[in-house]
Amino acid sequence: MSPKIEEVDLSKKNPNGWLVRQTPYTPGRMEFLAESAGVAAKPLVCAPDDPVLTMLRVTWLDAQPITYARQAFSPSHRMRLEP
Repeated sequence: MSPKIEEVDLSKKNPNGWLVRQTPYTPGRMEFLAESAGVAAKPLVCAPDDPVLTMLRVTWLDAQPITYARQAFSPSHRMRLEP
């Protein structure tokens, strides 16, 4: 953990956003997959067996992972990626 994070008011700042601005990172990886909603069903307002789009993201500082995020999107979510 970054020692400076203890000085940050995390009720006003997103911890991941703060970290990637404070800590240089080298590569990052994003993966997209379809899977059953499972435990994410209630907040996504869908059935546990409904398929949802899930994004996994990892950022690295050399060989050390510094962030990990897993985010599920509702069945009706649409994502558009442009160059």
